[in-house]
Amino acid sequence: MEIMKRASYILTALMVSGLLAGCFSYHREVEHTTAASPPPASSTTTTTTNDNGSVERQSTTTYSNP
Repeated sequence: MEIMKRASYILTALMVSGLLAGCFSYHREVEHTTAASPPPASSTTTTTTNDNGSVERQSTTTYSNP
C-alpha cells in the first residue's frame, strides 16, 4: 500500500511539473490586420399622425454589400 501512495505522489508531482512548464512555454503569434470600413447604409424614418392624435413611427435601415 505504501508503494501505491508513493506512486501517486510521484505521478501528481510529474503532472504539476508538466502543467507549470506548459504555462511558461506558451507562445502565440498575433497577426495584425486593418479594420474594415462599415458598409454604406441607407436609413428611412416615416412618421404618421392619425386623426385621434396618435403618432406612429417606422424606421428602416438598409445595408448594401460593397
